[in-house]
Amino acid sequence: MISVRRFLSLTCALVCGMLIALLPIAASAEPHAITATGEYTMGEAETLLVARERALEDAKRNAAEQVGVYVTSSSTVRNLMLTQDTVTTMTAAFLRLDGAPSYTTLTHGDTLAITVKATIRAIVDDSDLQRLRHMATEPSRVAAYQQLTSSYQRLQQEAALLQKQLKLAKTPEEKAEITKAIHKNEAAYQSYMMLQQAYAAPPEQRTALLDKAISLYELNVPAYTARAAHRLGTNDLDGCMTDAAAGLKALNENGKDYSPEETHMMQFVLTQMQGSVHFLRGENEQALKAFQQAETNAQKFDIQMVRPNIYGHFLFDYGGIELLQGDYPKAEQHYTQLLTFLAQLPEVTEEHPPVPPAPPQQGAPAPDGKAQAPGIQQGSQPTTPPAAPPDRRKERLLLTANAHLYRGLSRMQQKNNAGAQEDSAALLSLLPKLSESDRPAVEKMLQSLPQPDKPQASPAEATQSQATQKAPATAKPATTAPATTGTTQPAGTAATVPASEPPATPSATAKPSAASAQK
Repeated sequence: MISVRRFLSLTCALVCGMLIALLPIAASAEPHAITATGEYTMGEAETLLVARERALEDAKRNAAEQVGVYVTSSSTVRNLMLTQDTVTTMTAAFLRLDGAPSYTTLTHGDTLAITVKATIRAIVDDSDLQRLRHMATEPSRVAAYQQLTSSYQRLQQEAALLQKQLKLAKTPEEKAEITKAIHKNEAAYQSYMMLQQAYAAPPEQRTALLDKAISLYELNVPAYTARAAHRLGTNDLDGCMTDAAAGLKALNENGKDYSPEETHMMQFVLTQMQGSVHFLRGENEQALKAFQQAETNAQKFDIQMVRPNIYGHFLFDYGGIELLQGDYPKAEQHYTQLLTFLAQLPEVTEEHPPVPPAPPQQGAPAPDGKAQAPGIQQGSQPTTPPAAPPDRRKERLLLTANAHLYRGLSRMQQKNNAGAQEDSAALLSLLPKLSESDRPAVEKMLQSLPQPDKPQASPAEATQSQATQKAPATAKPATTAPATTGTTQPAGTAATVPASEPPATPSATAKPSAASAQK
């Protein structure tokens, strides 16, 4: 069964998440080149290096507009406003440059202004367009790129305002203060550029990009969120807590950088990661407090803004803590909420989705003598799962199976045998959908729950049963239930064995926790 500990495999990514509804893209099987030029006019006190970066980004955006991406809203992004600027930002992040950009500069007479022009040649093929289409099926990507787009626009407006203020400054002290603000604006721009690259980079390159983003601008909350998720995914619990605390502190100090919804979304992701770390450390009271705060934040933004796995595994962890604390009605409520949420998600069809769960461990006695459900273990860190292509369909099925298992155990503790049988029947219905390697794990989950009631026997079956009962008994060899060690289960339940381990995701947003599985 998937453990209430190692089951949180990220996320945040990134945080924090990112989704669009991108519909048909004019594609061609053959790669084709796009040439585009961008420019940026430097003002006083601005640096040539950053001016070049801004000109390059303008060129990428101009190239992205030529790709032929047509976007429309859909039911998957119900309340998210989709703009052409957001689409352009996303497309520009994935452009592949053919060679190095070329730069030219143009002075403007006696003024201090200098215009920097960047020319690029980008290559686009069908695989790039397919990747964009795939990203467009995930609504959380819209939110992330919208936030990135709004940050660029805010910094651009701020830079223009600072140039006006610098021209009006009358004293050296005023000029020095405004110049300092201009350099901070440039650093923030570079920081978000690093974040944009991290969103599109291969997993092995993301950490360095996120480190750079944070070093450039210590108030880049999405970068903290993404790095915290990555650190949780590599079992760096101390690093995760450090980044989560720094992200929340930056959000309190500089919340004006983000919309109210973005603020609540990042507060939710960062706080639920803190709860997951507390849970992994066996700090139940702190974990419960963090999850309660995260639940409050979750009610203040459209939950589509985060990846489904982040919210789903938050509910799984939350229910796990309540199960450990003996609050079985609330545990049942959160597992039911999780199952309802999973049932409403669109079916996963792609072969290599972004982030799977980590497996469970055998249960251990809960503190204070309370019975603990099998598979929930605290006080030890999970081992890092091996890297492998993720399988979101498998991961979601296993998450659903575990939710039914733990809800069934919660119901048994409340003497709701009929409800537990309902979960047992649901587990049985999942068996045909699982691979042969995963099926035994779910079959062992069923040992912890009462078997569902069998349908009423027909008259012929009843007669046959009576005849069988009258027949002489045949001796059968004795059987022994599988032995388990170190496991305390709720009364009347059998020990369970951990479910097969889903592969780890290469995503930087993976995070191990009590109940994690990237969608």
